[in-house]
Amino acid sequence: MERYGLIWHFVILFIYQLQCSLGFKNLTLLIEPGGRAVPPNSSLLLECEARSDDPTRYRWRHAGQWLDSELYVTASPWTYLNGSLRIERVWLDTVGTYQCCAGTGDGILCSRNATVSVAWIGIPQVFPSSVEVEAGTSIRLLCRVEAEPPEGFKIAWFRDGLSVAVGSQRVTQLLAGSAILHITSASHGDSGQYSCRASNQYGASRTSIHTATVTVVDPTPAGQDQWGIKVPPSTTKAVVGSDAVLECLLWREERMEVSWNRTDGRPIPWQRSTVLGLHNLLIRNVTVNDSAVYRCQVEDTSSGEVDSASAALTVLGPPRFLSPMTDLVRIENAMVRIVCNVTGSPTPHVQWFHNGEEVTGPGRISMYHQPGGIAELHIWSSMPQDEGFYQCFATNDFGTVWSGMYYTLKLPETRPPVPTNVTVFVNDSTSVIVKWKQVVDPAVLSYSIYYYPTPGEFHALPDAE
Repeated sequence: MERYGLIWHFVILFIYQLQCSLGFKNLTLLIEPGGRAVPPNSSLLLECEARSDDPTRYRWRHAGQWLDSELYVTASPWTYLNGSLRIERVWLDTVGTYQCCAGTGDGILCSRNATVSVAWIGIPQVFPSSVEVEAGTSIRLLCRVEAEPPEGFKIAWFRDGLSVAVGSQRVTQLLAGSAILHITSASHGDSGQYSCRASNQYGASRTSIHTATVTVVDPTPAGQDQWGIKVPPSTTKAVVGSDAVLECLLWREERMEVSWNRTDGRPIPWQRSTVLGLHNLLIRNVTVNDSAVYRCQVEDTSSGEVDSASAALTVLGPPRFLSPMTDLVRIENAMVRIVCNVTGSPTPHVQWFHNGEEVTGPGRISMYHQPGGIAELHIWSSMPQDEGFYQCFATNDFGTVWSGMYYTLKLPETRPPVPTNVTVFVNDSTSVIVKWKQVVDPAVLSYSIYYYPTPGEFHALPDAE
């Protein structure tokens, strides 16, 4: 019969009990760099400032690499200015993420990542390419454009080369930077070739090459039967603090009465809401409480018939901390638990940094994620090199936040003797026996044994003869 044994991977930690006092360090980041998109070949200043009673040294990372490392010895597009960093020329070799780190003799704190990119605008496209509608009905055109940054550009519409006046109830553009054009109660004068132009804050602009042909024809008896909602609201996502628009475009306006409501029965915040154009719902400065399913309902006042359509509005937000992190003091060889309680939508990704370097784990220092947005960093058998600043960075699609604390390792003036003749025996597949020579010292109150998994695989031992 084969006999199988288990090779255990563990570390035995001996902890003695001492009393110690709380302490903290005074390094603070006052200004962190902010990323942005700028015109190609322009310069950009990334500001960074720290406050400390001790001399402070600044270092910068670009795309995860220290700028003062061997990789960047001959690089010239960067200039240090009292902690801040000036990019002399923003182009393909200098775009990406930047991080400022400030350090003293006690440790290092790092800023959020700042993303630098080159601003550009693609060629807009108008959809659909051809539209034929009856007089008295509605027209909807979409101007699709890719740009960096993806928000903040403006759209202007043109018919036969002349600017289309938007802003009335009949001709509406959904938000200043959006790309949807509504024309209600269309007339023959609305026929023509439609194009759109996108422009950004730096003066760059592009005009669509291909136009959309809009033809308004005389109404027909069959067309008179078209009523109700032509373009229903669609699932919409908005960031906390921004404005959200839910579309509702009708086939025709005569004898139609439109109302909006939430399907959960709660009231729409009309103090922050309005109707854009004729029937589109605009909610300004949205909050998480505005997340709901909204219904656009249309009633034909002559027949009493009702048409409706619903769509969900989901309000997303950047990460935020539910509680601050606090400084810790522990004795040597202690198990340290650092907690970071953060929330956000979508759920943030958490990274840990110790004195400016990312903690990767697993091992003696490991990361754990608990329900409810709680992230934990566990340090087993704390050592002198574990002392310093710890930062929890939380990132989702809408931003990055961080919180930090200082861990102080308290070393005793006198140390009790280290146990000798420590031996470990495998008892069975789930337990081991640890023995050591008895220590005769009144200063020793107790010893504790900690164990944790380390990288490795289980192996079967060969049969014993």
